[in-house]
Amino acid sequence: MVERLTARKCSLHDLNEGEYVVKTSEPNQLVTAHGAASRVNLIAVVVAKPGKATLLLDDGTGRAEARAFDDQKLFDNILLGDIILLIGRPRKHEGRLYVVAEIAKRLGSPKWLELRKAELARTEKGVPVLEKKNVPLTPQPLVPEEKKGEKLKKTKDEKRSARPVQKPVVKKDDDALMLTSDKVLVTIKELDDGAGAPVEKIIARLGGAAETALTDLMAEGEIFEIRPGRVKVLE
Repeated sequence: MVERLTARKCSLHDLNEGEYVVKTSEPNQLVTAHGAASRVNLIAVVVAKPGKATLLLDDGTGRAEARAFDDQKLFDNILLGDIILLIGRPRKHEGRLYVVAEIAKRLGSPKWLELRKAELARTEKGVPVLEKKNVPLTPQPLVPEEKKGEKLKKTKDEKRSARPVQKPVVKKDDDALMLTSDKVLVTIKELDDGAGAPVEKIIARLGGAAETALTDLMAEGEIFEIRPGRVKVLE
């Protein structure tokens, strides 16, 4: 199974000003201010629909064309003036850059454009916000404090047994089943108090493998980071 590359968040200005690099043994890349990308994640307004499978997008920083080659019906429900999330592969033909669309979703509010602008402003070059060091990658188990005056003469085995009882280790196949996209999405909704679900709580509930699932869901545009360390389901 071929691993799907992460879609890099960028603006249309980044897209148009990026350097298109042709590769021989791997997918072509667009080198932008936010890092190299074989796939891009865009939020923009549909300002024209030249054809059934073509959109002209504008996000306030520039314009670019999106084309649906693989799925000719991908843009059927998208109208002029819609704000959309689009994920696709940048391509260049005869000096003209465009995006081959893989995913296109309508968004309900202009605030999505403001959110994306804020995301890009705080994203370090080539480092997704989710990966910043202020987000714990693996939750540390809580160890009860020893009573005052009690001497610690425990062996390594005794110390291990004194820690809180951990949930039984799930077999690899079961773990993969539990950490499907649906499981992670349900957990995010359960933990979301209106301001997004804390990433560390999601990982604490589902285990360390949830970090990869979260990154994949962000790349697919299923979730977004409403602020550092908190994610929300895109609905």
